Amino acid sequence: MTKTVSLRLKPHQIEEIKVAALAANLSVSSYLHRRVTDTPVLSNPELAALARLVSLAHKLETDVRCEPQLLEELHALVRELSNSPSEPGGSE
Repeated sequence: MTKTVSLRLKPHQIEEIKVAALAANLSVSSYLHRRVTDTPVLSNPELAALARLVSLAHKLETDVRCEPQLLEELHALVRELSNSPSEPGGSE
């Protein structure tokens, strides 16, 4: 039997959880489940940095003051980093 649990969080807290879940390559619910049950949550620095970059891109998409060229450059960087090999000497 399972039950659903709700949390009331501030927007910045939700964003932090989303970034941490992305960095751990987990869904938000899986990430929260692991945190609540003290199950280890593994992440690597490169994936965490990419997750923060994606989060920043999402924030800038809603900012009307953001220059479209800057946003496109940021999206291009995210795509480039997402497609790069994770190990040195990996296939390109």
